[in-house]
Amino acid sequence: LHARLPARHLEPGDLAAGVVGGLCAPGVHCVRSSEAPPQVGKVGPLTVETRPAFLGTISFMPVCLQAEKLEKRYGAVTAVDGLSLSINEGEVFGLLGPNGAGKSTTLYMLCGLVAPTAGSVSLFGRDLHEHFIELMGRVGVLTERPAFYNHLSVRRNLQLLAMLGDKDVNIDRALDRVGLIKYAGRHVGTLSHGMRQRLGIAQALLAEPELLILDEPTAGLDPESTQEILRLLRFLADEAKVTILFSSHQLAEVEALCDRVGVINQGK
Repeated sequence: LHARLPARHLEPGDLAAGVVGGLCAPGVHCVRSSEAPPQVGKVGPLTVETRPAFLGTISFMPVCLQAEKLEKRYGAVTAVDGLSLSINEGEVFGLLGPNGAGKSTTLYMLCGLVAPTAGSVSLFGRDLHEHFIELMGRVGVLTERPAFYNHLSVRRNLQLLAMLGDKDVNIDRALDRVGLIKYAGRHVGTLSHGMRQRLGIAQALLAEPELLILDEPTAGLDPESTQEILRLLRFLADEAKVTILFSSHQLAEVEALCDRVGVINQGK
C-alpha cells in the first residue's frame, strides 16, 4: 500500500505529531530532501531544528523482524523483561540505552545466540526457533568484540569464515564495501581498532544478508572512525537495501543514522 502526498517542507506542528530529528513513526518511511531549508519547531520545552526537511512520501513496509514479550532471566536477575518490537524491511533501527540496559542480550536473542526464557522471535514472517538454520542464512551478525586470528591475513580470516557456510561468497566484494580491499594481505594483528570493526562488518556481509544485526559497531572508536562506520551503514541501507538493527548508547549517532529508535533501560 502506497500513499503519496504533495511534497512540502516540514512544519513546526509536524514535530509534535511524531517526526522528530529524523525519526519516523512506526511503519512509515520518510524521504529526506537535500534541498529543503532547515525548519525549527517546538517539542515540549525543546526547540528542535530538523535538517533536511521531509517530503510527504509514505510507504507501509513489510515487517522484517518481530519480537513478542521477550524475557531473559539468569537466576534471580532479569536481563530483559517483556520486550516487544518490530522492524520494517529496508529501515535502520537503533536500540538505544545505557550500559547494562539489556541491549546485547536482546540482540543475541533476536539472532538466536541466546535462548529466551520466554517470548518469541520471527524473521521474515517465520518463527526463528523452528526455522533457525534457514533464516540465519539471510542474516549477518556483528558481536560487540568480533574475534579474528591475528596471525592470519584479512583475506584468510574471511576465507575460513566462508568455509563454515554453504553459500558462494565474494570476499573481495565484502572487503571493497567496507574499504579494506587494499589491506586484504595484511595480518589482522596489525589493524587498528576501527579497521577491525570494519572487518567485522565485512564478515557479516559475506553471505549478502537481507538483515544486519550489529552490537555497538562504533564502540571504542575515535570520532573519524565512527563517522566512517555510520556512513558505511547508511550506504548499505540506501544502496544495498539491507535492513539494519544496531545498538548504541550514543544518542548523537543514533539520531544521525536511524529511521526509528527503540529505547531500552533495565531490560524494558
